[in-house]
Amino acid sequence: MESTLENENSGLMTGQPPLPLVPAETIPIGDAAGIYEDERGGAVFIWGNVVNTWGPGDEPLRRLAAVQLVETGTARPIEVSRAFDIKPNALWRWRRDFTESGLAGLIDAKKGPKSQRLVTEEVASYI
Repeated sequence: MESTLENENSGLMTGQPPLPLVPAETIPIGDAAGIYEDERGGAVFIWGNVVNTWGPGDEPLRRLAAVQLVETGTARPIEVSRAFDIKPNALWRWRRDFTESGLAGLIDAKKGPKSQRLVTEEVASYI
């Protein structure tokens, strides 16, 4: 009996998935993926291959990695939320924002007032 990946007679390959070759420090995400993060940034592995990376403070690319794990069916939302240490509703918002606006939707909006503040005469005289 042949034990090779390809059978010469049928041309079929085995249904065994690749081995999960990821660094030991990687946090598992479902059966196929894992996330590794440190002070230099992070990376997502799928079946041992690096598929996403981001640098320190590069939150939009980190969010993109989380969204893509769910959108590609690689992992369930709850698994991604746990591995990325975020609340499930944050992942839901990221997926919605990415669907509506692409990568631009994953960039934090500028914080602060939305319009100019008007100074009343009373406050102006006090100043």
